[in-house]
Amino acid sequence: GVAWDGTGLGTDRTIWGGEWFATGPDGSRRVAHLRTFPLPGGDQAAREPRRSALGVLHEISGGAMDPVIDLPPVRCWTPVERAALTQMIARSVNAPRTSSAGRLFDAVSAIIGLRLITTFEGQTAMELEWRADGIAGPPYPFLCHPPAADGQPIVVDWEPMIMAIIADTRRGAPAAEVAQRAHGTF
Repeated sequence: GVAWDGTGLGTDRTIWGGEWFATGPDGSRRVAHLRTFPLPGGDQAAREPRRSALGVLHEISGGAMDPVIDLPPVRCWTPVERAALTQMIARSVNAPRTSSAGRLFDAVSAIIGLRLITTFEGQTAMELEWRADGIAGPPYPFLCHPPAADGQPIVVDWEPMIMAIIADTRRGAPAAEVAQRAHGTF
């Protein structure tokens, strides 16, 4: 079974929401999950997709925000706010890690400038889906990392998708095209 959701506390004390499970008579076990990323502000990220995007961008840039300063979810913050959020992430203060598909949809929406702040749960995913309607294009790339140790889950890595989305955004690709390709990837 696949469980994609906003957020929920997992058995490993991270915030789950992008999981694959194998079930049987003896119960279920987590066999794969989306790569985790930090959520600066915790629950606030559900109302501010720009926070999810900042966590994703921090994750792939190793904390350096200058290379992505041109993107909407980075430039929307003042330098002081951006520095504070970056420190929260670096110090793991009110920045829990998540595998949430919902928060990843939020990050994509914010990166392409579709929605930085929401007024209701699921708004960004709905808008991203609406934008994708009727548009065709190939899915973005992603990676699957094998388990690091026996019994550990497979990690589905979204970084190639995010890098391609950034490149498409910078070249001026229409939001509808990026939204469709992102949905195709998922």
